[in-house]
Amino acid sequence: MKGGDLAFYVTYFIPTVNQLKAMADDLKVDPKGSTVKAQKYYTLIHQIWELLPIFCRSNSPSLFSAFTTLIDCLDPMINKN
Repeated sequence: MKGGDLAFYVTYFIPTVNQLKAMADDLKVDPKGSTVKAQKYYTLIHQIWELLPIFCRSNSPSLFSAFTTLIDCLDPMINKN
């Protein structure tokens, strides 16, 4: 992939990551949940985050607003640790 629109990443992949994380967390909490399935969700999340640098290379007109939204998503993750 060669450069993508960060606004697309923020509007499509961030909600997908949130949904996958919720599903994986539910599986880990549920005693009957599959830890293998949860790990697959975490792997998908990791792969989606690995796409971020490609999307940051573009210079789209909506870069500022998309980056602002992205920072709002990243801030809790960064400050959690």
